[in-house]
Amino acid sequence: MNEHIVYNTNGKPYLSNKNIYFNISHSDTVIAIIISDQECGIDIEFVDYNKNHDKYINKILSKNEIDMYNNSDDKIKYFYKQWTKKEAYMKYNGTGIQISKLNNELEQSNIITEEITKNGKKYIFSYL
Repeated sequence: MNEHIVYNTNGKPYLSNKNIYFNISHSDTVIAIIISDQECGIDIEFVDYNKNHDKYINKILSKNEIDMYNNSDDKIKYFYKQWTKKEAYMKYNGTGIQISKLNNELEQSNIITEEITKNGKKYIFSYL
């Protein structure tokens, strides 16, 4: 089987045979890949407790999410969970990854979010 990777107008990759869908993400030294028989999206992020996330909070989180962030025991982990959900959803839709598009109206109910630790480092990933 000779397949070719093609891209939509926003850069989302597809196999020329539309019966197989995939998505890829990477962060730090970890790569996440999802393969499916339907549209899919995945995002993984290294949970960096040393990075200042304040400049992203109002751009990425909705008002309700900001309240939940402020009341969270682990604000950084909460931030990465929301970020990966939104990025995975945007990649699922094939609309491209731009902070200005990570609005607070995304439906996230079917997005799965998990946490892994590799070599002592924590990662959050979300997929659908």
